[in-house]
Amino acid sequence: MVSPLPEPAIDEVDVSGGRGRPGRRLAGLVAGIALGVAVARPAGAQQQSVTLDEAIRLSERVDPTVVAALGQLRTTGAGVRAAVGGYLPTLSTSANFGNSVSGGPSSTDPITGEVFSGDARSSSLSLGASASYTLFDGFRREAQLRSAKAQDREADAGLDYERAQNALRTTTTFLSALQAAELTRVAN
Repeated sequence: MVSPLPEPAIDEVDVSGGRGRPGRRLAGLVAGIALGVAVARPAGAQQQSVTLDEAIRLSERVDPTVVAALGQLRTTGAGVRAAVGGYLPTLSTSANFGNSVSGGPSSTDPITGEVFSGDARSSSLSLGASASYTLFDGFRREAQLRSAKAQDREADAGLDYERAQNALRTTTTFLSALQAAELTRVAN
């Protein structure tokens, strides 16, 4: 259980690890807040405690580098699906409809004597569909699929790396908070 320091101001706790990098400071501050070390609480407020595993899980959701690595992994996964789509046939369809009206003089049928209107109307409808499949493309599809899979493996390794770095930063912050709480308890 992590006990907060008695009434600290937020600027008294440096959770950036001394690097002074704003993105890391924000992630560390959020992790510190989750740990309950950088927030001043009134005397009667309920104390929050988290385990190290919970702190790591909470900080992974807000660490910009982990979130970016997750986004990159999603993007490369879409690239693999697009490369697999290169093996599918191409389908296309078309539809056309036309309607025309032309005016002209009336005419009479000489045999029956029936009168025909001079207006001529015509409608037309045409539908079409085609499919094509490339049999050989000089191994382009295979190369694109291999490249997409390699990028996906690289993004997966990048996510593992960022998660490990985040776990290291959070563990350091967590242990520092435990140490500060213990030193405060011993000093009192």
